[in-house]
Amino acid sequence: MTRRQELVLAVVGALLVLVAATLLLIRPTRQATAEAKADRDTAVAESQTLRDQIKALEALKPKEAELKAQAELAKAEFPATPALPGLVDALQDAASLSGVELGTVAPSPPRPRRSTRCWPRSPPR
Repeated sequence: MTRRQELVLAVVGALLVLVAATLLLIRPTRQATAEAKADRDTAVAESQTLRDQIKALEALKPKEAELKAQAELAKAEFPATPALPGLVDALQDAASLSGVELGTVAPSPPRPRRSTRCWPRSPPR
């Protein structure tokens, strides 16, 4: 082998070592770094969401007593347990008194409201 061939072989060998090092060492490190950045971005977004929620709750703090009173009024509007037989009897009585024939009453789970309109509340008793 001549000196020139040895030099070319050494350069090719060095290039192979550099390529192997890139594939085995640097690429996984870049992937790990990209994953860590994505995790950081997710954490930052979650942190901002939590800060926004805290600000919203702090804005409600001065109205705390009023909101608790409204919640208690709302709780008083609904029975603690479903009294379906009593409701059906009351509906039948009201229908009989008004001369309307009551058809079928079928209970179903509540559905979410479509409008944001609030109905007038009855006065506290």
